[in-house]
Amino acid sequence: MRFLVGEMIGHIKFSVPEGLSFLDLHLRWNDEGHILFDWAAIDRLCEASGIDSGLIRRSGADNVARLINQWYLVHRSNGGAIDLVKEEAMSYAIPDAPYNCHSFMFH
Repeated sequence: MRFLVGEMIGHIKFSVPEGLSFLDLHLRWNDEGHILFDWAAIDRLCEASGIDSGLIRRSGADNVARLINQWYLVHRSNGGAIDLVKEEAMSYAIPDAPYNCHSFMFH
């Protein structure tokens, strides 16, 4: 997965720990049409993967979206349940946008 830090582009790998599911993000829409999620799930994913979750928090919505998008792909490819909010957000995605993360925002 590509990860942007300032002007640097790197790759990051993550491991989903036992007992953590994509659905633990509890994706939901707010009144402004932004997607909200529970940071605790991101924190657990980062901790299990040796990733500084503070860096993810500070690096902006694009990187959080990339992480969530990649996690969803892994989740679904392993037979995980459909997340209706994520599916709806993907239906709004701009096809040529990197990782389709520029068509919605995460708070």
